[in-house]
Amino acid sequence: MTSQQSKGPELSELLEHAELEQRSRVVAQVADRDYAYISGSGNVVMGAGNVVKPHEGATEEADQAQLYLSDLERELSAVSMHARRRLLTYRLLRFLALAASAVTPAVALLDAAPFITATIGTVAFLSEGAIQLTRINERAVLDTKRATALNREFRMYRTKVGDYETADRSFTLLVKRVEEIREANDNERLAVVQQSFGAQPTINGPGDARR
Repeated sequence: MTSQQSKGPELSELLEHAELEQRSRVVAQVADRDYAYISGSGNVVMGAGNVVKPHEGATEEADQAQLYLSDLERELSAVSMHARRRLLTYRLLRFLALAASAVTPAVALLDAAPFITATIGTVAFLSEGAIQLTRINERAVLDTKRATALNREFRMYRTKVGDYETADRSFTLLVKRVEEIREANDNERLAVVQQSFGAQPTINGPGDARR
């Protein structure tokens, strides 16, 4: 009876010691694993003491791509804001021109002071002149057109639809499309500016600027 009682603690001690050794092995295995993240590829490499360093060229290319996409997002935000402001300004100027033109005959019939009639007429003339001189309505349309085209292309690139679904180098295709949109819009903008100066546009389409 005494012998069986003495074996009980010894057996429990052996089991506890074996459990501790098993836990130590697991901790050691986890501690020996090295994790390396390859930037731009999204792959995690697991090894025993071997760390795979990302290729410098691939890292630089990924950084440039991220910078380009960030600039594109800022451009989209800025162009959209400019389009809204120009459209609001155009509507305000057009309203002033129409309102002043409508009020001028009524003021004249009421025998108002000459300077009042002249002031209202001047407001109508300046408002219409500002629209014609700056062509702000056409520039607002060009801004809206640019923002819409860029946003649609960027959205297709992010969702991998259309030509981006099967393209081997989707980012290269995005850059090509974006630069084509920018070039065409810049040419149209230059033509509007030249027309506001009374000159005939010299650039009519994409690619003419390089000729």
